Amino acid sequence: MPFAKRTLRTLLLAGAFCAASATLVHGQGDGSFTNNPDLLRGSFSPFCEPAMLCHYSKDTPSPPAPPVPPPSAPLVLAAPLSQTPPSVQPAVSTVPLHDPGQYPVRPSTVWRATYGVALRGSFVHSGGTNRYEAHLVPNAGLVYRGQGTNAAVSGTATIVQPLDGQARVGAASLDANLDHALGPSTRLSLNGAIEVSQDDPGGIDVTPSGVMTAPLQFRASADAALSRQFGHFDLTGSLGVARSQTGETVLAGGGVIDNSGSDHTRFSGGMRLGYALTPIFGVFVSGDVAREEFDRVSADIGASRSGWDYATRAGVTANWHDMTSFEASVGYGWRTFDAAVLPGTEALLYGVALGFSPDPTLRLRLAFDTAIEPGRNGVVASLDHTLAFEAAYKVNQWLSLRGSASGSWAEAQGTGTLVRRYGAGVGADVILGPHSVFALDYGYGWRSDPGATPQDASEHRMSAGVTLQY
Repeated sequence: MPFAKRTLRTLLLAGAFCAASATLVHGQGDGSFTNNPDLLRGSFSPFCEPAMLCHYSKDTPSPPAPPVPPPSAPLVLAAPLSQTPPSVQPAVSTVPLHDPGQYPVRPSTVWRATYGVALRGSFVHSGGTNRYEAHLVPNAGLVYRGQGTNAAVSGTATIVQPLDGQARVGAASLDANLDHALGPSTRLSLNGAIEVSQDDPGGIDVTPSGVMTAPLQFRASADAALSRQFGHFDLTGSLGVARSQTGETVLAGGGVIDNSGSDHTRFSGGMRLGYALTPIFGVFVSGDVAREEFDRVSADIGASRSGWDYATRAGVTANWHDMTSFEASVGYGWRTFDAAVLPGTEALLYGVALGFSPDPTLRLRLAFDTAIEPGRNGVVASLDHTLAFEAAYKVNQWLSLRGSASGSWAEAQGTGTLVRRYGAGVGADVILGPHSVFALDYGYGWRSDPGATPQDASEHRMSAGVTLQY
């Protein structure tokens, strides 16, 4: 082994395993790409988030400081069956170590820079076997805060070094966003993201068994949203495009599984009209349309899954001084396929979201949603139900606690086959200084998939380490 590589491996393992508590309990698998549980309906969040018109209709706040990057993906449970599902993750730290506004690139400038690195050690128990991993997570970001305009660019990478095995890049991502006020009641938002990820061969969602190298996954997306307020009415329109590609799965026996049948491009658009009945309560209607274009015929069904998605909803909203937010909706969705041999799918759609944050020290969120998704493993389409809960509590100036739980149920249309995933995680952050945090996390994940080998799998993960952020 070359000296430089041997030295790097020694430093990674030594630094990570200094967090001795990471070797005393069990932990859950690593994974990387996942959806955001706070954005269950594409461009429209059930909560009042920065860059949304509900924020800018008041005094425009400064955007939050970039979060501390996790050593792996956050806890999210529901992935569309058309994608390779992510491993379920423990809760991760989202407490910023400092406000980048305090550290300008140069005096009297609207540009702010931030950078840092996290070093974590993990002990994983899965399928009756144990494994140890070290994670090195560098990150960097640049934020612009001008009059009526906020912009940010950030990037992070997760380098995973197993105790026995070759190092790999578990995930690398680049995100950019721009929010610009076109007027006192009009807001334009632009967002883009690129992510490359590769799961551990022993992850609970890597199938079939006997995998030597998990597939490399590529995801890219860009979307734009325009919001305008007309008295008691507010109107938001959005457009988006996303690309998804999955590489080959290499088996221990030398075989290769081609996953290109899931490669596709998605084009989407939506419109949402809301009306404020009172300063607290409101109603809305929305409509969305999307086109999914698959690169080739899917071998598992002998036809292309390319087709159109449509959805329409109506619901009610409530917001009490940004401390309590609520949204409930019901609607109808249907999916049509270009291939005449594939039957269309339609279903009742419903969702609910509740947020509670009475003060800056406590944050609670609960969201449930349904959606129609393309299938896999011989399934034409599925009806997905997702549930996500998260909680964060700042005990004092040096200790923060967090937890999360989630579940997903994907019902295959036409067969009734059910794919289930559950997960839960707890964590704590100990503030060591203005630029350093010690984090401790535990997470559990379980999945049941009749089309996978094995059908049932579970993982435990315990991780600990230090983050430096400047």
